[in-house]
Amino acid sequence: AGVSYRITLWQGADPAKAVTLEGDVAELENGAKSYPQADVKVISQIDASGQQQWRIDVTPAEDFGVYSVEFPIIDLTATLGDKAQRLLASYGDGAAFDNLPERQNRKDQGALPRLRDGIWYGVYPSNRQVMQLMIIDDGDDHGDGVMIWTPDGDANVKDFTLWKNDADHLLASVTLFPGNTGRPGVGLHMNFPVTITPFAGGWNNATDIYRDWAVQQF
Repeated sequence: AGVSYRITLWQGADPAKAVTLEGDVAELENGAKSYPQADVKVISQIDASGQQQWRIDVTPAEDFGVYSVEFPIIDLTATLGDKAQRLLASYGDGAAFDNLPERQNRKDQGALPRLRDGIWYGVYPSNRQVMQLMIIDDGDDHGDGVMIWTPDGDANVKDFTLWKNDADHLLASVTLFPGNTGRPGVGLHMNFPVTITPFAGGWNNATDIYRDWAVQQF
């Protein structure tokens, strides 16, 4: 529940002819939907350790190409409720953003050429987003929460965003960019999942999982 997507395609490699496709995963038929501009397929599974893995496949129609895919967009207010109190971001040596329910979007977060209003906008790889993760917890260093991360050994460019929508719901998302982004015929076919890892007993238990994956990449 509370998961959606936002896909931006360019027609004829022209940003001025951008088309945006948006939808809720719960409304898809067998996880799929066909638009005039693209076919969309969403795959979700829960692994043996209880981590939820999300993948999306976008195949464009002729003359269209995928510029970006924001997926999953997770409604943290709907899924975590009042447990969504703090964001831990991999900004430099690490940064904490407390009292999330009281925070409002800040203008032009991120880095050129991609700017966005939000509470947090981390462009990976950069000093602003050193690791492929963000953690939302209940504000207790020994408490509960979720880690949103991408076990992407190729370290592809991606954005990690946290913001509030018009209904004052807290949303988190990962935005993906294919190679040759926006060119006709370019789709998005994920070879890694966006993983939602629930944890208890403190955020260190989540980052241990990320560390165990990361050390295997060297």
